[in-house]
Amino acid sequence: MTETGETVEVNFEEAVDFNQFEREQAVRMIEGMALTADSFGKTLVLSNTAEASWEGFDFSEPLRVPAGINLKNLEQ
Repeated sequence: MTETGETVEVNFEEAVDFNQFEREQAVRMIEGMALTADSFGKTLVLSNTAEASWEGFDFSEPLRVPAGINLKNLEQ
C-alpha cells in the first residue's frame, strides 16, 4: 500500500481475480476499503487486478465512493 496526497493505492502482490470470490463478499471488501479511504479524505486505487473492471468497478482510476455498503443487490 502506498499513500500519496489524496490517494491510497493498494497494490496486490499477486493479481486478484474478483471472480474467484463470492460476489457479495468481494463487493463488500472493495466498498469497505473505498469508504475507509474516504473517511481519511483519500481516494482508493486498486492495482494488480486480473481485470481492468469488474461489476461496475473501474480499476484503471480511483474508485468512486459508495453511499454506503450495499448489503443486497437489487435487480432491476
